[in-house]
Amino acid sequence: AGVAHVSRANIPAASASEFFPRPLMVPPHVTDASASYLVLVTVALEGVEMANIRRGDLVAVVGLGVVGQLCAQVARSRGANVVASDLDANRVAIAKGLGITAFAADIDDFDAEIRKRQEKGADVVFETTGSTRVLEHALTLARNYGTFVVQGHYPGNLEYRFTNAHWRHLTMVFPCGGASRWEAMHALDRGLVAVEPLINQRIHADQAPALYARLAQRDPALLGAIIDWT
Repeated sequence: AGVAHVSRANIPAASASEFFPRPLMVPPHVTDASASYLVLVTVALEGVEMANIRRGDLVAVVGLGVVGQLCAQVARSRGANVVASDLDANRVAIAKGLGITAFAADIDDFDAEIRKRQEKGADVVFETTGSTRVLEHALTLARNYGTFVVQGHYPGNLEYRFTNAHWRHLTMVFPCGGASRWEAMHALDRGLVAVEPLINQRIHADQAPALYARLAQRDPALLGAIIDWT
């Protein structure tokens, strides 16, 4: 339903609204676990669409949480040359296992890897960490007249050094979901994005409090999680 945890929902098949969009059928070979991440797939899709990524673009993804992993996969499916970074070696290994060129590197080291591929910097940068400190530094990864995607979630005020963006003449976009749910399900169906490798916690509902505590503490060992409510 998109608004809350519910045990069941009766949704008229012939109508749709802001709160109860028309239901989507899950294709037979898309797992329930993958389908449950549909909203995050739409988030990644909207970021890629707003960035207007073209085939051959050099795309840099900062942060390899679930959203960063999905952004890297979607950008690659559009023909981009994708490089990604995260400080956590396990997340980097997962990305590599999915065919993404990834590095366990801070911004400075990641910048050096980008310049090896394109001296002027990345055409598009996705910042997915949700850290204003990282975002400010990540602005320097983009080339002049490049695009910077503010893809993370930043509680409170977002602050960054104006000149890091201004001197590069950057276009900045701020996705917030909104991409086609049908297109997201189609991407799952065609295998353009893989969710199952991102899920490293599967728990029953009675273990949910401990899981949410780990989320609140931003436990880097926790990537994707599935809660079994049965």
